[in-house]
Amino acid sequence: ALVTLLEQAHLDRTELLPPPYGPRQALRNVGVQLAVLSSSGVFVAISVRQAFLPVALQDLGFAATTIGALVSLGALAAVLVRPAMPAVSRFLGGPARTLVVAMVSVALAVGLLGVARTALAFALLGVLAGFGTGVGLPLSIVTVASHVDARHRGAALGLRLSLNRVAQLVMPVAIGAVIGVGGFGIGFGLAGGALAALAWAAAARVGAFERAVAAAGSGGRSPGDAG
Repeated sequence: ALVTLLEQAHLDRTELLPPPYGPRQALRNVGVQLAVLSSSGVFVAISVRQAFLPVALQDLGFAATTIGALVSLGALAAVLVRPAMPAVSRFLGGPARTLVVAMVSVALAVGLLGVARTALAFALLGVLAGFGTGVGLPLSIVTVASHVDARHRGAALGLRLSLNRVAQLVMPVAIGAVIGVGGFGIGFGLAGGALAALAWAAAARVGAFERAVAAAGSGGRSPGDAG
């Protein structure tokens, strides 16, 4: 009888445990999908700009002071836009559409570096990159937090960060190899094209994201689980 009671207690505890939540389960969540795509693109853009933009500017003959100012401008724009992120999200039609706009911004800001020649052009691209990174990174975290059940948020955020680091490691190496062969113009253009492809993939998930939010609002579930 004692053995039976112990077995029953073990079964009861097992039933109370949350189901396993691995990478496959996390990547089925449309909120996690958008967050991974957007934050990976933003991290790649930051890495490419930091690694190659100063050298490209030096090759164009810019002074060290000007190079420092142009590189720092993107970071300044990213900081300044973050307090306005809720208003920006409302204006652009919600978090999913805002993430796509942020990804398009960084794709343009990186892809056009190869054709820019004046300080003004580089400054405008820096502001554009700052907008994309300043909005995209925090909003991707908020998207995971709001679309994943509280028990699984740690695993989902860890997966997002791990995939970001992989993209941040692989892409600059690949872009550097291209720049070594074909020059900065081709390298920046290829990076911009890769970021545009990520933006297109994210845009394709916006409809599912918004349907999941609507379904969750009517059914009381986590938005990502509804999609």
